[in-house]
Amino acid sequence: MDRLFGGFNPRRGLSRLYVGHGVQAATAGDWCPFRVPKNASQIMFVAGGGGGGGGGGFTAATATVKSGGGGGGSGACAAIVLPTLLLPRDIYIAAGVGGIGSTGSGVAGGNGQRSWVSCQPNSTNAANVILVSGAAAAVGGPAGTAAAAGGGAAETIATNLLSAWSALGTWKAIAGQIGGASSITANSAAVVWGASGVPWCGGTGGAGATAANAVFNGGQITGAGLVPTIAGGTGVAGGPGNPGNPGLGWQHGLQAHTFPWAGTGGTGGGSSATAGVGGAGGQAGGFCSGGGGGGAGVTGAAGGRGAPGFVFVMWW
Repeated sequence: MDRLFGGFNPRRGLSRLYVGHGVQAATAGDWCPFRVPKNASQIMFVAGGGGGGGGGGFTAATATVKSGGGGGGSGACAAIVLPTLLLPRDIYIAAGVGGIGSTGSGVAGGNGQRSWVSCQPNSTNAANVILVSGAAAAVGGPAGTAAAAGGGAAETIATNLLSAWSALGTWKAIAGQIGGASSITANSAAVVWGASGVPWCGGTGGAGATAANAVFNGGQITGAGLVPTIAGGTGVAGGPGNPGNPGLGWQHGLQAHTFPWAGTGGTGGGSSATAGVGGAGGQAGGFCSGGGGGGAGVTGAAGGRGAPGFVFVMWW
């Protein structure tokens, strides 16, 4: 786990951002200690879970039905603001990692990891938990088969039963977004950014192909507000299919660090039908989004990795 930045703004107070990388969170060695500042009266924690990886596209001979892999589900979000006098001096933070993308046909994307703030290192017992991003981690996209694959499940919404400390402050939780499904007879389904109430999204599914060797495009991320629409990979009958696009992240306009609350999932890869490999699923961008599913082909393609989770801390 990395501490990405620490900063001060007189209108906003001091802050730190912890990002999940490498090994899985919530295991020995992944908990980062944080000492509550003595001069702070209030503190806020925001936790987002890692997104699921995209599923692999199906490998099948020409003139056979085959589907792409499903997109990975996105992480959930939870936040709490509470007085520092109600907390112990030392607390511990574990930011979840994103799920790995599928390596190819028959392999589902890896699941994401939840993010935690706890009174004890390596403890996810409700009596110790100050905040957890969700109740169950985001799920990787299913592998493609001879039938369309669904999207990976979103990280489910956290409940107050997961944290005894949620009663001591202003607490909020929101579920993530399911990944996009693949398709065989049309372009894979689009995923709408922000539609689940969090500023990230699931990945989209990879494209499939019909027994008549018709090929299609991977699902797109439909943008909203400042977020542009991101196209899926295009299908190529003779292969290889074009890869899905990686997700996007943005620079915060006021400070020189990556703004974590704006990112998108990866898009699904396009399919191939008569030769070659399908298009690889796009990697998720920003934090908490899901990876794109791989396109189907004579050789099915790999899925994209899910984006890492985070824990943001601010005090004043």
